[in-house]
Amino acid sequence: MTRRWTANALLSLASLMLSWVLLEIVLNALEKPSTSSAGIVIGQELPPRKIIPSVAIPGPEERLRRAGEWHKPLVVSGRKITYGDLYGIPREDELLGHAPLENATSENGWWQSNQLGARSRMPTALGRSPMKERLLLFGDSYTQGSRVPQEETFAHYLDEELSRIDVINFGVDGYSMGQSFLRYEKLRTRLEHDQVLLVLVPEADLWREINVIRYIARGWESYKVNPRFVIEDKALELVKSPYRDLGEMLDENRAGVTVELRRHLQQHDRFYFESRFADYPFLDRSITFRLIRRWRAKSEYSELMNGLMDPSSEAMRVTELIALNMARVAESDGVRFTLVILPSPPDASRYVRESEYRDRWRKMSSFLCARLSACHDLMDDFARIPTYKFDSGYDGTHYGPSANSQIASLLIDKIS
Repeated sequence: MTRRWTANALLSLASLMLSWVLLEIVLNALEKPSTSSAGIVIGQELPPRKIIPSVAIPGPEERLRRAGEWHKPLVVSGRKITYGDLYGIPREDELLGHAPLENATSENGWWQSNQLGARSRMPTALGRSPMKERLLLFGDSYTQGSRVPQEETFAHYLDEELSRIDVINFGVDGYSMGQSFLRYEKLRTRLEHDQVLLVLVPEADLWREINVIRYIARGWESYKVNPRFVIEDKALELVKSPYRDLGEMLDENRAGVTVELRRHLQQHDRFYFESRFADYPFLDRSITFRLIRRWRAKSEYSELMNGLMDPSSEAMRVTELIALNMARVAESDGVRFTLVILPSPPDASRYVRESEYRDRWRKMSSFLCARLSACHDLMDDFARIPTYKFDSGYDGTHYGPSANSQIASLLIDKIS
């Protein structure tokens, strides 16, 4: 009996091994090369993923030229709308990662910056008018007013409606709250101001506080190592990029990712999963092993993203300290600070529809606002406004003119 059981077990094992070998042969035949991973099987990118893809990455001059290229197939009022019109025109910045190019105008004039890099048609005087207060806006693409012309941003509508307040828009496409804080610190002593408003869009921003290379987290065509803040002994500590610019980073890592860069990502980029990016030279010969790695990486990614709004998450704790530190710096200068929590386009309907999401949002908002003297969550206001009033930007993303007008109206009630 024992011999028969052993023979059957060995036969089953041999059958499984043969099936696995045949599967590996089929999968190897199906594998295709990829610029962003070790290979593609049935449309699926398999680990190890590349930290720097095998594509031509444009240098600074080429990136400037791209700002003038047509964002096909977008045409508005007979004009071919460019990348610069939609996103703005960036330059590299050693501390911030990137910043708006000063005194620049996009092809169709949708986006224009002044001498300070603010989104403005006019220069910003360093001293403010005695007849007006001055409000500085900081945040990401939603604050910048990405995807709409200058005169259709909520910053512009605010400035038009608040006759006694001069609104200066320092929002930057792609920024984290940490980058916004750093930009404020660079600018705050250069120009007089009375109020600072930091706009947080949780679904768009929280993940950026724990990420340094946008390509790693979201597949964006952005490969520079950005700065971020970490928490050491309950205090914020700035982690700067180890490279002066993208060119230096590529020069050192294009032939192969250095130990230094990999260590930096392991320590500071929570989207650097070993299951996705590490090399296992022997085991990776098996496509089955790489498929298991891919499943594991997807699970880790989903778990991280789904937990971002939890008050105990690193992203939330870092964001709270950024807001508190920015408030402390502003108030030490006699300036009023306000944090505004702004929903992204799909958030309000989900908030109304899903009780679990509504509970998560409220816990997040309560945590971020608890220790601030001025903090406004716009979600309940958004939930009461008919959805048709929240249009999209001209490329179908972000907010359009009507939505930006609604945001301005809500903010006027909060800050005036």
